[in-house]
Formats: sequence, structure tokens, C-alpha cells
Amino acid sequence: GCDGSVLIDSTAGNTAEKDAPPNQTLRGFGSVQRIKAKIDAVCPDTVSCADVLALMARDAVVLSKGPYWAVPLGRRDGRVSMANETNQLPPPTSNITQLTQMFAAKGLNLKDLVVL
Repeated sequence: GCDGSVLIDSTAGNTAEKDAPPNQTLRGFGSVQRIKAKIDAVCPDTVSCADVLALMARDAVVLSKGPYWAVPLGRRDGRVSMANETNQLPPPTSNITQLTQMFAAKGLNLKDLVVL
């Protein structure tokens, strides 16, 4: 999730978010780990994985000719990752009406839907 918890590995007693069915198509975990290792070599324990993910997402948009925006830093990494938390994600088969209703139920509007 936004707290970097999607990077946490599953354990014998817990299936983590990254191994939940909705996240099976996620890629790039190795890239995040390599970037984080390089940052930690220069300034250990300063930049969170959550910040690395946010910066990578912004840069991917910029590289695809999208807009640039300042990314506020200082996120803390999550320490818990549970597969059942992915049940809140909208399925990829959702249509605009369903997505709008799901977002409205969480107090979000159409602009929020487009931005996210």
C-alpha cells in the first residue's frame, strides 16, 4: 500500500499483500530493493521504502510524458502486511459506475478517482 507494506514478504503464519490475488500482477520489487539499497549506502535509515515507491511512481508518469509534481517526503514504512487488506481494492472488471460508487462510499469523488 501507500505505506510500502506491499513490499513486505509473506511468512509461514501470514500471507502478505504482495502475494494476494489482486496484487499478483505487480512487478518491480527488485528495482525498489536495489534503489533502496543504494540510498541506504549513502544515508542509512533516512528514506523510507514508501517514499521510494512514491518517487518511482511520479518518475514513471514523467517518463511517459505525464506531468511532474513535487512529492512530499517523510512517509513511514508499514510494518504489517496482510493479504486480506487487498479485499478493499476494486476489481479490474469494475466499470465507471461501480468505481464511482466505491469511491463515494469512502468519501472520495470523481476527481479523486481519476487522480488515483
